[in-house]
Amino acid sequence: MRITELTEQEKLYASKQSQQLRSQTGAVECSFVVFDNNCLYLSGEKYSTYYDKEAFADNYNDTLGQLQKDGFMISQQEFIRYGAEHYGGVRIDNNGYTYITTFEPENGSAKMHIYDTEKLNSHIKEAERGVKVRCGDEEFIVPDGGKIVVDYHDGSEPTVRTARYIDQTHFELDGSSLGLYHRDEYSMIMQEHGYTVKPFDESRKMTVVLVRPGREAEISELPNGELETLQKAVGGYIEALYFDTNDEVAIICNEEGKINGMRPNRAMYDDENNMYDIVYGQFIVVGLGEDDFRSLTPEQAHKYCKHFKTPERFYFFNDRLVAEKEVSSEQQSRGPHI
Repeated sequence: MRITELTEQEKLYASKQSQQLRSQTGAVECSFVVFDNNCLYLSGEKYSTYYDKEAFADNYNDTLGQLQKDGFMISQQEFIRYGAEHYGGVRIDNNGYTYITTFEPENGSAKMHIYDTEKLNSHIKEAERGVKVRCGDEEFIVPDGGKIVVDYHDGSEPTVRTARYIDQTHFELDGSSLGLYHRDEYSMIMQEHGYTVKPFDESRKMTVVLVRPGREAEISELPNGELETLQKAVGGYIEALYFDTNDEVAIICNEEGKINGMRPNRAMYDDENNMYDIVYGQFIVVGLGEDDFRSLTPEQAHKYCKHFKTPERFYFFNDRLVAEKEVSSEQQSRGPHI
């Protein structure tokens, strides 16, 4: 068994893939690993039925057995320590299967996206060609997992899409109605509607923590830090809340969230853990520059994603407003541990 740090390209496969990409990469299943009170719990979501179930079961049991015997699953303490040190994730290769593993040490959990090693390696090698995107006479290449900007020329905000390599002539775009495109078909659609497309300027993107009511906080990216982009992120006029005097960060929320019917999201607490306010509606956490907002550093993104990780619900008890942690929609979708 061999364990290595994830490369940037391998990190693209550390989340649930589309059906097309699951087929291309030989995705088998995603296994959820949770340590609680020094007990190990496992659950899984199978992605394919076209594999040798007995051989995979033997490999899976062998892999986890080795990790529990003398690897990072030997104890809850070691699991959390290892996860914190390898927050970017690791790749575990064991006799024909690859376990792309990412950690949430603060929750004592990890996800293992499991692939057929030969198919995964072949696709990653192919994807080094990059995604060819054509719009009329213009053609450019973005790296697998890179972004493009679609301008509709109707006064609306241009849309940023992530492009994934399928093969030399096909690619996927996240958030689009069709998803999978032949590059000639995509060019024709763009021309028919009068749209233009260009590579996304990666230097302008802004890393934030996105916090939605009833959902776990997550690290996200905005195409830029312009006012219109920030307003779109929170659904209206923005208000900045400077909630942590020990760090150069701010919450950007909808300034009318409390009066326009937005759902209560997260409580704000003072140094003595007393609730003094509630943020309504979706909000983001951003960094502070000298005279504008900026990207969070990796350390800040991790810190505030953890800080706002668990959603809260609010109710009155003895004439006092109370906040308590609630089960997120992500946790509900994972189902019980088995």
